Amino acid sequence: MTVPQIMKSRTIVTIVPGIRKSEAVCKTLASREVTNMVPATILKTHPDWYLFIEGESASRIVPQA
Repeated sequence: MTVPQIMKSRTIVTIVPGIRKSEAVCKTLASREVTNMVPATILKTHPDWYLFIEGESASRIVPQA
């Protein structure tokens, strides 16, 4: 699917498991603006977007105990 197709969805649910996407999760959440350098930042503009992450994918934003 293309980004415009995804953004037309009524609801967007993003599930991000595993360490290999931890940098993308961190950059997406840290960015204050939409940028093509981090394509997922566009999702933050959608009115009904849900992001589900777990320990490994959140490892760069949440300190591990």
